[in-house]
Amino acid sequence: MFARTGMPKLLDYAACSQDVTVNDRDFAAIAVEEGRKSQAEGDGKPLVGVVIAKDGEEVGRSHRGRTGPGEHAEYGLIKELRARGVDLTGAVVYTTLEPCSTRNHPKVPCAEHLAAAGVAEVVIGMYDPNPRIYRDGWRILRDHEIRLRDFPAQLREHVAADNKAFADQFLRRTQDVDTGVVFDWDAHPGGFVIATSGGEFRVRFTRAGADRLHLYGDMGKIGSPRHARDFHEVDDPAAQDTWEGHSRTITEGRIGMLAGPSGHLLLKVVEVNDMDRGADQNCVKFDYEYRPSIGS
Repeated sequence: MFARTGMPKLLDYAACSQDVTVNDRDFAAIAVEEGRKSQAEGDGKPLVGVVIAKDGEEVGRSHRGRTGPGEHAEYGLIKELRARGVDLTGAVVYTTLEPCSTRNHPKVPCAEHLAAAGVAEVVIGMYDPNPRIYRDGWRILRDHEIRLRDFPAQLREHVAADNKAFADQFLRRTQDVDTGVVFDWDAHPGGFVIATSGGEFRVRFTRAGADRLHLYGDMGKIGSPRHARDFHEVDDPAAQDTWEGHSRTITEGRIGMLAGPSGHLLLKVVEVNDMDRGADQNCVKFDYEYRPSIGS
């Protein structure tokens, strides 16, 4: 189970200025409290709470893992209510996290379960920071003509605070070497932080073409070793003479290098997904490796 020490108490949600009903605030606040009871089947999982109401009355509440190990909050509650014969046609769902848009076969994502149940409205506390899901669950619900709204601002702050560790994994790494990192460069223009043993590197990306991105670094100059496609092909990054200012265009399969005060970050762009060119999301998949300066 998640450790929840130090979690903030809910604010006086009745004082929220967003134009929502008292029932909305009540149900959203209950969902936040439910989320804090979540039971994880492993690290890196979110706190998710859900409340379903119909005709202004609550018909059920749940949280991740309550109805079974690894079961998502929405799916578990729908399954439970269906077994009790509860008709969810026209119901309103309050969920702290955007319903998932993809599951491993044969599982069905929560967004599809909600649509199949006939709910009329979904109120969301936080959009999923996973770039493979971000606003995709929202899109599925929208395409099923389900009304979509957001939690009041103060309650959204609580959801974000409760799920900071979950969100950070999509915005930050703390090891010297990692592979298969997926980052939504469009949704998070502030960049991705890589905290290495030699200091932090903040890397940012912007669109440059169908298979390439502009790479930016905040710590110093950027280089790109010509023809190199694997990290082992770069012996000493400092020996390269292709260093430029704070940006460099990197194509898929090529390596960029960021210079830091005590070493270099080597970053390989593995894949670029660009919505303007047919992809369903804007994100980059990359590998990286930190190299301390020779002799340091």
